[in-house]
Amino acid sequence: NVLALVLLIAGLGSAATVKAAEETYHHRDEVRNHAVELAGTTHVFHLAAEGDFEGDKGEPGVSNNFTITYYINGEKVTDLDPDGYISGVKTIYLPSPTFEGYDFSGWYNNATFTGDAFTSFSKETTGHQVFYGKTVPHVYQVTFDLKGGAFPDATSTIQDVEHGAIVSEPTAPEKDDEIVGVSTIGPIPEHDFIFRGWYIDPELTTAFDFNTPITGNITLYAKWGLPVTEAGTNNDLGTKYGNNTLGDQGDTVWVANSWWQIIDDDMDNNVTNGLQALVLKMEALTSDEATGDSGMATYISHFKDDTTNPDNYFNSDGTNSYELAVGTGLRGAIDHYYMSTVAANYTDHVQAVNLHNPTLAEYNAANNLTWGNNGGGASWLNSYMDDHFATELEVTGTKQAFALSYGDIHVHMGMPASPTDKISDLLNFSSSLDNQFWLRSVAVNSRGAGAVRAGDISYRNPVYNGRQPVRPAMALLIN
Repeated sequence: NVLALVLLIAGLGSAATVKAAEETYHHRDEVRNHAVELAGTTHVFHLAAEGDFEGDKGEPGVSNNFTITYYINGEKVTDLDPDGYISGVKTIYLPSPTFEGYDFSGWYNNATFTGDAFTSFSKETTGHQVFYGKTVPHVYQVTFDLKGGAFPDATSTIQDVEHGAIVSEPTAPEKDDEIVGVSTIGPIPEHDFIFRGWYIDPELTTAFDFNTPITGNITLYAKWGLPVTEAGTNNDLGTKYGNNTLGDQGDTVWVANSWWQIIDDDMDNNVTNGLQALVLKMEALTSDEATGDSGMATYISHFKDDTTNPDNYFNSDGTNSYELAVGTGLRGAIDHYYMSTVAANYTDHVQAVNLHNPTLAEYNAANNLTWGNNGGGASWLNSYMDDHFATELEVTGTKQAFALSYGDIHVHMGMPASPTDKISDLLNFSSSLDNQFWLRSVAVNSRGAGAVRAGDISYRNPVYNGRQPVRPAMALLIN
C-alpha cells in the first residue's frame, strides 16, 4: 500500500504529495514522528487523525479490527476499556470493574456463566467478542467480642452478613467469674454478671442498633454490669434506704462472689461518667481470702506487721504506717485479697483512686493538733470526727481495695462531723465478731488505729491484743 501524505510546506504556498515507504500502519502511534525525505531535507510529520489504520502486509484491504462488548447483570456496559482490538498484535487483557459493596464474578463467554472465567485472550483471537459478568453482594464479618462471657448455646461469635443486610441479634450471652466459694448472705445471683447489650466501641460508649445495614467488617463488644439488689434484700436497711431505685446508697452489689454494700452511689457526683460507687464488703475477709491458707474462719489481724508497735498508726518518723502494712497486716491482707480474688475478673469495674493517707505533720495541720508520733502531746478524743483525707477517684491513681477512713465515712456517707452522730446503719452488719473491722485512720492518739464496731465509728477498744477483722472497700463502676 502507498500512504499519501499531503503536506503544507511553509514558503512554497502549495500542497505537495510525498510517497512514504510502502508498508502498512496498524495504529496511529506507529506513524507519529514519521520521517520523510523531501528535496534533500528530512521532515518529521505528526499524524493526529482519529482511528486506526486498516490493512496488513499481504492482506490489502482486509480489516482486522474487532469489537469487544460487555454485559454485567444482563445489561450492556459501554464505559469499559478496551472496547475493541486488532487481531495479531498483542494479548488483550479484560478490565476488572469494581463496585462498592459488591464483588465482581469475572468474565465469561456465555450468559449462563459456565466454564472458566476469562481475564484475557491471545493475540491470535479473531472476531467480535462478547463477555458476560455479574456482581454479588460482598460478605462482611460481624464479630462478637464477649469480653469474657459465653453464649449459652452453639451460637458462633462470627456472623457472615451480605452488604446492606442486617445482622441477627444473637442469644444473650452469660458471664461468670472463676472465684470458688460463695457468700453466706443471700439470695445468690444466677450469674456473676448481667448482660447490658452490644456496643460498637471497646470503651462501651455507643450501643449498636441491630437495624443498621452492614457495610463493612465490624466488631461488637458485650457490656457487662453487676447484679444489684434493693436495700432490704440482703440487709436490714429497707425501711430507711429502700426506694425501688437500684444502685443507690444502701443497696447491695454482687462482686467476687460476695455482696458489697453501697456507701456512696457516686463518689464524684458526676452522672455523665457513670455511677462510680464506694462499696464495702458486707462479710469480713476469711483467712483464705486474706492469706490464701484455705481457712474459712474470719481473719483477725494487727494493723501492721510490726512486733514492737503493731497497731501504731504513725511510724516513728511520722510517716503513715498503713502504707507499710504489708504481709499479714491490714494492708497486706487487703492487697492479697484484691490481687488473688478481684483483679483478674473485675478490672473493668474497679476504679483507680488516691487514698490521701496523711503523714503526722499533715494530720496535725489539718486538725490543728500537736500530737507526737509516739503518743506524746494532747489526745484528740473526738478523732472519729476527722472529715479530712477522703478517698478520691483519680485516673492516675491505683486500682485497689482498701480500708475505709474517717474521711470516707463523713464525706462519702454523709455523716456530720459531730460528737453526737457516732452510729451508722450502713456500717452495722451483725452482732458477731466480724461486725468489728479496721479503719485506715488514726484514733485517740498516734498509738492506735481506728475501728468500727456495730456501726459505732468512735469505737477504740481493741478486740484482743489490738487485733481486728478486715472488711475491704473499693471504688466500683456500677453502671
